Amino acid sequence: MKNIYKISILILFSLILIKYYISNTESMFKIFKNNLSFLDFKQSNKKTQNSNQHNFNEQLIVLGDIGEYNNTLKQIVNIGKSKLKNNDKMILLGDNFYPDGVNSINDKLWNDYKFIFNDIPNNNIHIVLGNHDYHQNPLSQVNNNYWNTPNCYYKLKFNNNTDLFFIDTIQLYPGHCFISKNMIEKIHNKPINILINEQLQWLDKELSKSINKNKIVFGHYPIISNGEYNNYMKPLHKLLYPIFKKHNVRAYVSGHDHNIQYMKKEDNGYTFNQFIIGSSAINRENSNRSFCFIDMYNDNDNFLLQIGQQNNKYIFNFINKNNTIKYSYSI
Repeated sequence: MKNIYKISILILFSLILIKYYISNTESMFKIFKNNLSFLDFKQSNKKTQNSNQHNFNEQLIVLGDIGEYNNTLKQIVNIGKSKLKNNDKMILLGDNFYPDGVNSINDKLWNDYKFIFNDIPNNNIHIVLGNHDYHQNPLSQVNNNYWNTPNCYYKLKFNNNTDLFFIDTIQLYPGHCFISKNMIEKIHNKPINILINEQLQWLDKELSKSINKNKIVFGHYPIISNGEYNNYMKPLHKLLYPIFKKHNVRAYVSGHDHNIQYMKKEDNGYTFNQFIIGSSAINRENSNRSFCFIDMYNDNDNFLLQIGQQNNKYIFNFINKNNTIKYSYSI
């Protein structure tokens, strides 16, 4: 009888374990099926927030890969316009014109840009160049009357304790996305090694001048990604990450991937924050993305990124086309 009793208890316990396993397996299957990371899964169960809840004294509105100039972008830009105040900045993260950039300041594609961005003062808009912008004449996007971009890479003061750095990652990564060394050299009339060294030296020097300030860097290519370009960013990471770490760069914000991502990496006292916002006009669902339990990834909606300061923290809000904060991070 004792043996029968023990066997019964063991069978009952086993059934409970099996039920628990099946229940959790189904939950995890839903995460994989919907391309959600574990952090997404937790956040998807949280209530979303109205994007008007933050009233920053000054802010940045960041859009990525805008070059389609479609109705989705118009919707996103209108949300950005509703938040902009006189001293705020709008930042465009490259691939400003699809599919091949513009050929001159008189290219008809500028009319598409003006139609959507017409209410925003030119001095308040700052851009970086993307790989599609290098297909024709990227220099026509620099130092013009459409936006405030003095060079291919430059530095701006955001407020008394924060500086912004805008870099040309296309120069730094010849060969990626079919932008060859020869193409870059022809545009800038310099050997590629000189172009790379000049920009890295400039970045190192300018970051060192901001030693007592917060530093946020903007570029088109990310240096890490859980998306389509996951396995392609190592050469750029090798160039930029040591400089970011040396100068304690608080955040690097990029586009290129047509989704949004947030990745936080700890490295011997340095915290690296990579934000990706590349779905302001189009989003690209990527079933082959890298799966990571601790990072955020969303490729099924369109977003802008709002950046503002509260006390000693910076708030990064990913706001979707319904004007809802879907993800918010404080660093």
